[in-house]
Amino acid sequence: LVDITIPPSVIGIGESAFFGCSGLVDITIPDSVTGIGDAAFSGCSSLVGITIPPSVTGIGDGAFNECDSLVAITVERGSYAQAYCEEQGLPYTYSDNLDGLND
Repeated sequence: LVDITIPPSVIGIGESAFFGCSGLVDITIPDSVTGIGDAAFSGCSSLVGITIPPSVTGIGDGAFNECDSLVAITVERGSYAQAYCEEQGLPYTYSDNLDGLND
């Protein structure tokens, strides 16, 4: 599993859903998703990028623990995902990419 686009029929990413998927590099989450569970992407050591839509209003504990290659989480300005990244000290960039990388 290297690259995944979650289908629009999915409304939540469960706890530990992709835990330990060390080959996962990139993932796109659709607007239908409203929550990401605890440790959902924990241990995805090759994960470089992920796009989190503004529809996501909850991200669980340790969702991105041990994502050592993570360059940036793409978020929309003012979204829950942006606040989460700031709180957790995770690198992020805006979907309109006007300001470049933030951290």
